[in-house]
Amino acid sequence: MDKRKRKLLQNKSFLIVMVLLMTFVFAGCNNQSTTNEPLPTNTNEPVQSAKELDNQFEELQKVSAEYLKNNKPEYLTAEEVYQKVVVEADQSYFVVDVRAAADFAKGNIEGSVNIPYATAADPNRIANLPKDKKIIVVCYSGHTANQTVTLWKMLGYDAVPMLNGMGGWLSNPELGTPILKASFNYPVVTAEPKATTNNLPTIQEEGVFNVNDLIMKRSQAYLTSGKGPVVKPEDVMADLESKGNSFFVLDTRDMNDYKKGHIEGALNIPYSSVADAENLKKLPTNKKIVVVGYTGNDASQVVRVLNQLGYDSYAMLRGMRVWTSDAEINGIAPIQTETAGEFPVKVLNVDLNSSGGAASCG
Repeated sequence: MDKRKRKLLQNKSFLIVMVLLMTFVFAGCNNQSTTNEPLPTNTNEPVQSAKELDNQFEELQKVSAEYLKNNKPEYLTAEEVYQKVVVEADQSYFVVDVRAAADFAKGNIEGSVNIPYATAADPNRIANLPKDKKIIVVCYSGHTANQTVTLWKMLGYDAVPMLNGMGGWLSNPELGTPILKASFNYPVVTAEPKATTNNLPTIQEEGVFNVNDLIMKRSQAYLTSGKGPVVKPEDVMADLESKGNSFFVLDTRDMNDYKKGHIEGALNIPYSSVADAENLKKLPTNKKIVVVGYTGNDASQVVRVLNQLGYDSYAMLRGMRVWTSDAEINGIAPIQTETAGEFPVKVLNVDLNSSGGAASCG
C-alpha cells in the first residue's frame, strides 16, 4: 500500500474514533442533565410526614392498665442497698438519687448519681440510663422514687425504689424525711361508699408519634406543673372533721384489708385494676384524688399513672400504716417498727444550687 492510501485510511480511522468519542461525551452530558433536572411536583398534595398518635387517652390507658396489672410494687430496704451496693460493690446495680442537687451534695450513697426528680422525664437524662442494670431510685421518703420508678419502668427500664428514701438510710433530717415514730391511730369505718360514674379525661399532646413519646410528654407536663406528690394524713383527717369535702380518697389496698377498716368515704379499687377503663370512670376529674396504699410506695405508683392520664392525684404520705397501728387493718406492720439504718454517706465538696420545689417530699 502506497503512502497516500495509508494516510487516507489513518485519517478515516481517526474520524471514526472521534465520532464515537463525541457520541459518548454527548450521551454522558445528556444523562447528567436529565439526572439533575428537578422532578415535577404536585403543589396540591401535602408533604407526607410521620403520623401523630391518635386516641391518646385510650392508648395511654391501655399501657397504664397493663403496667399496674403486671408490676406489683417492690422495693429494697436501706439495709439491702447498703449490702449490695456499698459492701459487695455489685456492678449489676445502678443507684440514682432524685433529690435536689444541693441535698445530694450534702450526703449521698457511695457511687450514686444525681438526676433531680423534676428532670426525671427529660429524654436526654433517660437516654443515659443503663438498660443492663437494675436501677435503684432514692429520694427523701420513697414517694418520688416510686413515681420515678413508674415512669422508667413504663419506658422499659428495670427500676426499683429504696424504701423510706434517705430517711431510711440515716436519721439526718437534712438529707431525708424522718420515719414517723408512731401511727396517728385515726378512726376507721367499714361502710362502703357508692361509686358514681364520671367522664374520662381528654388528652391531646402535640408532636406525639408513639406511646413512649406520650408517656414522657405527660410526665414532663406533670413534673413542671408545680404540684406536690403527697398529702399528709393530718390534712386528710382535718378535711374529714371539717366536712370540707376537698379530697376524693381512693384506697388501693386489697379488698379484704379494705373491708376490715378504711378512711371514711374512701372508695376501694385494688392497685392492679385502678387503670381499667371502667374503674377510671369512678374517679372525678374535678377533685383532688388522694391515693391510700399500704406504705405509700404503691400509692405513689398509682399517682403517677393517674396524673399522666389527666387526673389531679396525690399519695397519702406513708400510707395506711400511719393512719392506724392495727396490723389487721393496715395489712402490714405499723410504721413504728421501722428505724433508720445510720449508714455512711459521701459528701461532695461543692455548692450545687438546685431546688426540688413543690416536687420534693421533704
